[in-house]
Amino acid sequence: MGKEQILKNLTNAIVECEKLEATKDITRNALDEGATPLEIVEAVKGGLDKVGELYEKGDYFLMELILVGSTAAEIMI
Repeated sequence: MGKEQILKNLTNAIVECEKLEATKDITRNALDEGATPLEIVEAVKGGLDKVGELYEKGDYFLMELILVGSTAAEIMI
């Protein structure tokens, strides 16, 4: 699996509120495949943007926002 696909998987993991460890594993895989920290930040941002859209549409609720925000913060550490 290439770097671009792993970054898409990372974005999807954020949107789907995957478990923290699974999302961290995807992030590690992206780094192992040569993704830069900026590319990882952009992938996470894409997921956060999508979650924001889902929240605005009423498809996601406050709990999802908190979960995704916490996951994003853990990845960035």
